[in-house]
Amino acid sequence: MKKLDWYILKRYLVTFLFTLMILIPIAIAIDISEKIDKFLYHDDLGFYQILNEYYKNFTIYYANTFMPLAVFIAVILFTSKLSNNTEIVAMTNAKISFTRFLYPYFIGATIVTIIALGMNHFVVPNSSKIRTKFEAKYIDRKTSKDRYVKDFSLQLSDSTYIFVHSFDLKRNQGYFFSSEVYDGL
Repeated sequence: MKKLDWYILKRYLVTFLFTLMILIPIAIAIDISEKIDKFLYHDDLGFYQILNEYYKNFTIYYANTFMPLAVFIAVILFTSKLSNNTEIVAMTNAKISFTRFLYPYFIGATIVTIIALGMNHFVVPNSSKIRTKFEAKYIDRKTSKDRYVKDFSLQLSDSTYIFVHSFDLKRNQGYFFSSEVYDGL
């Protein structure tokens, strides 16, 4: 490979890693906002346990999931940067063919594909076992708070409404029930 190929390949892979490193914290922030109440519900669950057992494996899973998107975004960002710096014009003026120009892209895509396949077949299944075990123990578990529905109201017809202060889903019992029928305005 020539210097130009190494330059394109290095910049392409750096852009790919940068894109992946931008997408993963966004996914983690969204997941934290959804699950923070379930983490706080368990007194025996520590910060390092959440980080080590859940978010390390969450990152591995979603890094593998976001790899195709990161490749797509990296190609667009890197090629537009080359075009903006008029480096593509210089390459075409140097009589470099389009297929020759794409050679480092294909090498980079092959490298990313091999990494993704390796992760998909060896790393992700093992980390998913740990992550799903953690989810089953701390996140998916129904708490006593999930047994009750609070302040429930329902409109049965145009003029009939029912209100239930709390409803026990396990026993199918409601507490503080009231029904109201409105006549006119």
